[in-house]
Amino acid sequence: LLEECTNETKALLEDYWVKVLKTNPVLYSKAHLVSFSSGDGQIQIPLSNIVSSGGASLTADNFNIQYSILGSNPIAAAVSIPAISSNTLTINLKGVEYDGSSWSNLSGNKTVQLFISIML
Repeated sequence: LLEECTNETKALLEDYWVKVLKTNPVLYSKAHLVSFSSGDGQIQIPLSNIVSSGGASLTADNFNIQYSILGSNPIAAAVSIPAISSNTLTINLKGVEYDGSSWSNLSGNKTVQLFISIML
């Protein structure tokens, strides 16, 4: 049994509620112009743009990334986050676009809206 309280998710263990997850509100919201080639695009964000301090102990698993790629045609995409290096969060995007008859890899510049929060 799970219960959500403001920014925490708790699980009922026997007769006790135990905190299993804590999320912070959205800390980063920004539109990025991303250059796609063969369906691949990348965004690099310094951790200092997302968190004020303590970013050194965060891993890629701590970040909740929500995104939207703007376009006039339907777009399907996936995101992955490799290990954090040099205090930079790297976001890899892989996408395809439907032109009405077939799917093709994204190419050229696309605006990607990001919403990032941290899970502790």
